[in-house]
Amino acid sequence: MTSSGSGGHWRSHWLTGTIHWVRRAAGRARVGAVATRASTSDLVASLTGHPKPSAPRLNIEWQQRTSDHLKPILKARAAERDISVRRYKKDIERHLTALLEAAEIRVRIAPEHLAEALALDMEDPRLKSLFETGHSGGLNDPVRRAETELALFGYPEDLHPTDRPIYGYLLDATEDSFETHLLGDYGTVVVCLFDNVKRRTSFLVGDTLADTQFGTKPVVAPSSVLRPRWFSENFRFYNQARDPLDARSLDEFPFYVEAHVHGGVVLADIRRVVIFRPHDLRDLSPILEDRGIDYGTNFDG
Repeated sequence: MTSSGSGGHWRSHWLTGTIHWVRRAAGRARVGAVATRASTSDLVASLTGHPKPSAPRLNIEWQQRTSDHLKPILKARAAERDISVRRYKKDIERHLTALLEAAEIRVRIAPEHLAEALALDMEDPRLKSLFETGHSGGLNDPVRRAETELALFGYPEDLHPTDRPIYGYLLDATEDSFETHLLGDYGTVVVCLFDNVKRRTSFLVGDTLADTQFGTKPVVAPSSVLRPRWFSENFRFYNQARDPLDARSLDEFPFYVEAHVHGGVVLADIRRVVIFRPHDLRDLSPILEDRGIDYGTNFDG
């Protein structure tokens, strides 16, 4: 990436087309350099009453149930490759680790909801879940989502809404197909997060709610982005001609890789924002500039 100076015109080959960095944020709310902003995320969170966990919350019982359920499938797949089950597990985990290291956590959001979350009169600017806003780009059912989060993460159903995870996805910065097709229903603005958020993020391949049938069917289990486990792969997407180890990038996966950011997403967690529609740029740019957030456009994406 090259620039023409602070506040200038930036270009980056990302998503489907060329991103035009309309402005590198130099607004009044910018907190030093990018590295400084990332490192102050935990401090900002604690001061605003939202301390960050040091790791994602996971339900070991759900992981074990999933592992038991998948044993016959894993055994058959390992036999097809003429390797031991133990070796196959390790190969999958090494494969996921390599792919996730190069990935970025992103959140799709509707422009009006981002504007609401970052409004200048908000003393605690952060992304909010369905449990606070009452709306979602996915299934708008807080009861079933709470049941799923109880089963997979161990979160009690009466958990305070501000303590719920924020859902996003992981994708290589150079890949595009899920950006422009499958994920569009979740919002036309992409919020990209700093890498330090990975330490408190879990993931699984597929849709958390639908694939687990709202926490009743242990066919896939979340694990830490920094320590992927084999059962976070979704074996229902594969057959004899297709194996989890075949993918060379996350974009080659048969479905998106869903991320769960535990501890929420505050202003200091946001690396940049990408806008896909011209009229959204008009509405969001004043807010993003005052909040000190880098943003760009991808109108041809």
